[in-house]
Amino acid sequence: MKSILKKYSILIIFTPILKSVEVIFELIIPILILKVVNTSNIEIIKKNIIFIFLLYLIGFITSVISQYLASITAHKIGHELRKITFKKIMDNKNFDYSKQTNIVTNDIKEVVNGINIFIRLGLRAPILMIGSIIMSFLISPISSLVFLISGLLITMFIIIIMKICSKINKNILDKQDKQFKDIINDIEGIKTIKSYNKINYETNRLIKNNKEIKKENTKLELINSLSNPLIYFIMQFAIIFMLLNLDVKKDIIALINYMNQILLSITVLINSLIVLIKSNVSYKRIKELLDEPLDNKKTHKIDSIDSIEFINVEGINLKLNKNQSLGIIGSTGSGKSTFINYINFKNNKKGKILINNIDINDIEYSHLIGNVFQKPQLFNDTLKYNITLNKKKDIKNILFDVNLDMPEDKVISELGNNLSGGEKQRISLARAIMKNPQMYILDDASSALDYKTEKQIINKIFKQNNSIKIIVSSRINTIKDCDLILFMDELIIGTHEENMKNIKYKKLYESQKVEL
Repeated sequence: MKSILKKYSILIIFTPILKSVEVIFELIIPILILKVVNTSNIEIIKKNIIFIFLLYLIGFITSVISQYLASITAHKIGHELRKITFKKIMDNKNFDYSKQTNIVTNDIKEVVNGINIFIRLGLRAPILMIGSIIMSFLISPISSLVFLISGLLITMFIIIIMKICSKINKNILDKQDKQFKDIINDIEGIKTIKSYNKINYETNRLIKNNKEIKKENTKLELINSLSNPLIYFIMQFAIIFMLLNLDVKKDIIALINYMNQILLSITVLINSLIVLIKSNVSYKRIKELLDEPLDNKKTHKIDSIDSIEFINVEGINLKLNKNQSLGIIGSTGSGKSTFINYINFKNNKKGKILINNIDINDIEYSHLIGNVFQKPQLFNDTLKYNITLNKKKDIKNILFDVNLDMPEDKVISELGNNLSGGEKQRISLARAIMKNPQMYILDDASSALDYKTEKQIINKIFKQNNSIKIIVSSRINTIKDCDLILFMDELIIGTHEENMKNIKYKKLYESQKVEL
C-alpha cells in the first residue's frame, strides 16, 4: 500500500495544494464584499467587483482541475490495489472466499472513495475553517473567540462520532461477509437444500442476518443524521449571541459570511469523516490481507517431470517414472484426496515428495500438471473457453475423445448449473487432456460417467506418452490397469493381481464386480 501511495505521491500532494488556492480566494472575497458595502466610491466598488469576479473565475478553474486530478488519482490507486489484492488471493492457499471477494470489490471501492474525498477536501475544509476564524479575528477579535469556542465544541462532537461510527462500520462489514458466504453456500447447494426441504430455514437465516445489518445501518444513519442539525444549532446560536451581545453590526455581513464558511467547512468535514471512517475500516481489512504471510521461498521452474517419489508420506514410500501410472483406491475418509493434495498444495508436514529427485518445495511445477478435481471447476463462459481457457485451439477432437456432444459456443452457466454431473466431469477431463501435461492427477474425476465413457476417456489418457498418471477412484475397474495401485485402507502398494492377495481389497473388487 505504501509503495502505491508513493507512486502517486506527486498528485496526492499537488492536488490538495491546488484546491487550497480556491479556499484562499474564498477567504478574501468576504473582505472585498465588506469594502463594497461600506463605501460609496463608485471606482472602488467597480474595482472590487471586478476583483471578486476574477477570484471566483480562477477559483472555479482550479476547483475543476483539482476535482479531476483527485478522481484520476483515487481510481488509479484503486486499480493498483485490485491488482495486488487479487494476486495475493491467487497466491493464498488458506483464504476466506467471501471476505476476500468483499475486499476486492466493496472494500477497495470504499478506499477509493476515501482517497478521493481526502485529496479533494482533506486540506480544503480545515483551511477554510481555520482561515475563517483568523479572518474574523482580523475584523473583530471578540467575535473570533465565539467562533473558536463553537469550533472546539463541534470538534469534540466529531471525535465522539468517529469512534462510534468506526465500530459500527466494522460490525456491518463482518455481517456482510457472513451474509455473502451464506448466499454463495445456498447457491452452490440449492439442489440439496430443495431435496431436504430446507428452503424456509435458509430463507429465515438470511432474513435474520439482513435484519442485523439493517439494525446496524439504521444506528449508523441515526448518528450521522444528528450531526448536521447539532452543528447548525451551535453555529446559529453563536450568530445570535454575537448580534445580541457584541457591537459588530457594521461588520456583520463579513462575519456572517465567515460563520457560514465555518459552518459549511464543518458540515463538509463531518460528511468527509463519515466516508473516511468507512474507508479506514476497509483499509485495515485490505492491509490484513496483504500482510498475511506467504511462503516466499524462491523456487525455480522446471521444464519436465521425469519422476515423482513419495518418501514416508502418510507412511507410504513409492516412486513413479515417466509413462508409469498409479491408481489410488480406498473407503471414504481413508485419505485418498489428502494424499494427492500434498502434490498440489505442498502442505505435507511429514515425509518428503521429490520431483526429478528435487524436493517439491524448491521447485515450481504446477504448469506441468493436469488436475481434475472431485468438484469440477467451471466458468460462466463458452464451452470452448472452459476447455481451452482462452487459448486458440481446436477442440473438435477433444470433444470426440470425451464423448461430449455439445456446441463449442454453448454458454456454461455459473457453477455449471445448466449441465449434468457427467457433462461437468467430461469438460474438466477435456481441459486436462487439452493441456497435454507431464503429470495427470485425477481425483475421482469420472465418478458420474457410465463405465463405457469412463473406459474410453481413461484409455485416451493412458495412450498419452511422456506423462505420469495418478488416478484416484472409488472403482477398482477404473484403475486396475495401472502399473501400481495404492490401497489406502491397508496402505499396500502393488499391481491389481498382487493386491488381490489382500482379503479387503479382494472383497471390495468382488462386491464391485457384482454391481457391474
